[in-house]
Amino acid sequence: MADLVINDAAFMAKHDADTFDLGNKISLQGELNTVQVSSNSTCPCIPLNEINIGAPTGAGRFGVVFRTNWNDKIVAVKLVKDFNKTSWLLSFQEELVIWGRLRHTHIVQLFGYVFDCKEQIAGFVMEACDSSLHDCIHSENTIFDVSQIAQDIVCGLAYLHNNDIVHCDLKPRNILLSQNCRVAKLCDFGGCVEMGSQASEWKAHATPHYMAPELFVHPAEITPYCDIYSFGVVLWEMVERKYPFKGMTDDEVSFAVRSNVRPKVSKCFDRYPASMKDLVLNCWDDNKEARPKAGDVSKILVNGKSASRCRRRGWVGICVLLT
Repeated sequence: MADLVINDAAFMAKHDADTFDLGNKISLQGELNTVQVSSNSTCPCIPLNEINIGAPTGAGRFGVVFRTNWNDKIVAVKLVKDFNKTSWLLSFQEELVIWGRLRHTHIVQLFGYVFDCKEQIAGFVMEACDSSLHDCIHSENTIFDVSQIAQDIVCGLAYLHNNDIVHCDLKPRNILLSQNCRVAKLCDFGGCVEMGSQASEWKAHATPHYMAPELFVHPAEITPYCDIYSFGVVLWEMVERKYPFKGMTDDEVSFAVRSNVRPKVSKCFDRYPASMKDLVLNCWDDNKEARPKAGDVSKILVNGKSASRCRRRGWVGICVLLT
């Protein structure tokens, strides 16, 4: 795929350094007044005139999300929040490189990207989903299959881990649901790192409430077990339908997690087989080596669901928020 090149002197004038080189990622070359964004991904650059960007449907740390039509299908477009910040374009390029090579049922599909210097627009064109897991958990009377959604999440994690990628920011807002909340897909790969990398560069962007205790230490080795810890908190949140560490500041959460304090497991878990509670406790174990792998989690969920169906006819792991 051809490199993207921005020829914009005004853009370069906003940056202090004449030359900012990050190898084959993004390089700012003061002499040429260019910013070059090179990508190893296989997704195409989509002309901006093919995308009809309307009213936003959501927003996050990275940017604003729009829902629109492209190539005879409904898609979502996530645009970079601040085009004139080098750090945002760096994040955009890094996410593009990783996300562009991912293909899995439980990974939100990336169709391509848009990049227009004149209009100061950069963003992703991706699969449109119904809602986020966060919205489903914390919306009254929303019904979803906890066991199946959990199974989908760990399938997505297993795929990432098998490709030597750690998500590093797994949380309900980064899990999208489609097909009327029946299928879960992982998204937001801006914080992903290759296995064995250090946590110092990405930690500021992760969410402390879902971070493993070993990530609060500098430097910290990032392993798949970090995602498993986060999954344990997400699973707890699905069952309890409460926010983890609600009312606590980030610093308080950091201290609590490092002190081996976890969210309270209530009687909500009594509606599920005992293996569900045990799974949560094992996933957020303080010792990362004691946590299960994604493949093992999948087996536990399948076996627990089957066993429960034998004991209690009709159980499918559905949790409803009572009003």
